[in-house]
Amino acid sequence: MNFSIKINDKKNGKYILILFHILISLFIIIPYFYTSIKQAFSIKDLTDEQRKIKIYGNFYPSMMNYISQIPHTINAVMIEPPGKNAQFFWILNYYFLPRKIYAFPRYFLLDKELFDSLDIGFILTPQKTGFYFKKYHPPVPTILLVSPKNNDSLSSPPLFKWLPSGKKIYKIHICDAHEEKFTIKCSNQCLFPQQIWEEIPDKARIYWYVEEIDNHKVSNLNLIYKR
Repeated sequence: MNFSIKINDKKNGKYILILFHILISLFIIIPYFYTSIKQAFSIKDLTDEQRKIKIYGNFYPSMMNYISQIPHTINAVMIEPPGKNAQFFWILNYYFLPRKIYAFPRYFLLDKELFDSLDIGFILTPQKTGFYFKKYHPPVPTILLVSPKNNDSLSSPPLFKWLPSGKKIYKIHICDAHEEKFTIKCSNQCLFPQQIWEEIPDKARIYWYVEEIDNHKVSNLNLIYKR
């Protein structure tokens, strides 16, 4: 019987020690929880300006400096999709930019009709710490696309031609509505690879443009359809 009492005393002592550790932990943690909860609720009483500063901290003033440079009559465009920063981009858009922000692949800005229709004056460039605005000046096309014609519908692989042509090395960029798929290097003309053409589904849109490798001169962006 004395043996069983000693065992119970050891168990009770162990439980008391565990309880003692739990109480100490609670006394340490509770103030942090209290402060966090208090701050979470207190944000409701702030003005919009105070709330923005609380959310974005030191980054807010510099972000506002960039935003203030954009006239309200001019749209902005993002030259790269937000990706991992999508949530931050949504918050940024919601709080600061009531007008529309367009998100396009970089090469879409070579489409002059699209660019003119959107009245783009600034671009947003994603960085690790957020998004920054830059005045945008589209490149002036100096390469003239000859064939295939824009909006052509084709049943066989096209022969790409452009001017000027000759000894310089060019790169044909083949893209879809989301990303660049592949490039082809050549001098003055090039046939679309048969094997790749066969893998493309019917009625698909194919975007293409030409770049001079040495000087980075570019053409407009053209669109063809696979019939």
